[in-house]
Formats: sequence, structure tokens, C-alpha cells
Amino acid sequence: MRREVYFKTVKALILALEARAYYLRGHSGRVTNYAILIGKRLNIPKEQLKLIKTIGLLHDLGKIALSDVLLNKSGSLTVAERQKIQLHPVIGAMILNNLGFLQEDICIVRNHHERYDGMGYPDKLKEEDIPLLARIFSVADAFDAMTSDRPYRKRMSIEKATGELVSNKGTQFDPAIVDTFLSNTPKTRAEAP
Repeated sequence: MRREVYFKTVKALILALEARAYYLRGHSGRVTNYAILIGKRLNIPKEQLKLIKTIGLLHDLGKIALSDVLLNKSGSLTVAERQKIQLHPVIGAMILNNLGFLQEDICIVRNHHERYDGMGYPDKLKEEDIPLLARIFSVADAFDAMTSDRPYRKRMSIEKATGELVSNKGTQFDPAIVDTFLSNTPKTRAEAP
């Protein structure tokens, strides 16, 4: 019962976050759907698929600590602003830790912006040191971000976004995760699961 109350509370926080930035509306749901698609293609266990549903909703929870001005900035970010944004996985993990929620799996929220080459954030993890589900979320999150309008740019076409995934295999993204996702990529966002 306590877990359910925490989850509903966090879900309300996510809805509040989505109301503050138009480009975040539906983002968590789409990222979750892409991540589930990848997970199913990788034949990960059902328990892990259930975890994807929960983590997908919560992966950007730390953005609740960012100002509306920063969330909706249309121009280039300053170094200080980029550093603040890059703290959102850490803040999200801290919120979940303080709630006592998903203790064993907080690392997925914390590490979903790590890069396969070790140049990501916040911990500079690389390759297999990045949890599998965090590597899945990295691809799912990036694909949705690229194919969504943002304050600073218009959405990319599906073709261009898939090209970006391919171009960044082995650097930003786990090549196996990209290949799995692209094995049957939706042609439009409407076709996405």
C-alpha cells in the first residue's frame, strides 16, 4: 500500500512537470513505450518489463527541480545552465532514495544519460558498467527527444533521428540496443507502441 501511495505521489509530480513544459507532455509515456519495445525484442524477463513501465514514468523526475525559464529556454544553454540540467538524473535518484522507492533500481534513473563511450553524465560510466535498462532508456529517451519539438528546435524526421542513432552507435549509444530498436523502427510517431 505504501509503495502505491508513493507511486501516485511521484506520478502527480511528473504530471506537474509535464504541465510546465509543453515538450514534456507525453514524453515519459513515449519513452516507456520505446523502452518496452526494445526490452521485448531483447527478451528481457517480465519483471524487468514491469520495471521499465515504472522507470519510464520516473526517469526525468529530477527535472521538477529546474526552473520554468530553464525548462523552456529557446536559445543556447550557458555552461552553468547545462550543468544544472545535467543534475536532473542525480536529483531524481535522490528524490526516489528519500522516498524509499525503487531502492535497487535508482541507478537506472541516475544513469539514463550515461554514454557508451564513458563521456555521459553524471558518473562517466561506460559500456557494460551502465545498467542494461539505463542503456535502453538512453536510446528510447534520445529518440523521443529528437522526434519531438523542443523550445530550441523543431522535431527531426524519423529518418533523420534513426540516422542520428546509427551515427552515434558505440559512442553515445550501445550498438546492440540501437540495432535492436532499429530492427523494426516505427515510420512515424503514430506507429510507435
